[in-house]
Amino acid sequence: MNYAIHRQHLRNSASTARHLTNELILGLTKTSREFDGVDDRLDRLVLLCEAMWELVKEETELTDDDLAAKFLERDESDGRRNFRRQRVAQPCSSCEAKVPPTRVRCQFCGESAVLASLFDLV
Repeated sequence: MNYAIHRQHLRNSASTARHLTNELILGLTKTSREFDGVDDRLDRLVLLCEAMWELVKEETELTDDDLAAKFLERDESDGRRNFRRQRVAQPCSSCEAKVPPTRVRCQFCGESAVLASLFDLV
């Protein structure tokens, strides 16, 4: 390969690398903004849960220990203490196929998915 062709290939490669770097930076910036939005939503959700728990305590005889015990009970309901909510597939009301919790419709027949709990909407 002669020098001029080799030099042109290097220029093209450098240009492509710059373009890809710029695309990556734009993508990372967008992702960062999306995560900031998630953090804001999570903060609001935690604040709402705290307010609801304070109301429940004021109106009942439940205590923080009761809440902690129920929290651990729910966490361990899938056999593991991992501080994660285990969502499980539910049978389709039409064809009985197992519908993953991430789907709103059965992947086989299109029937609306059955929610195990309203919390599956979160």
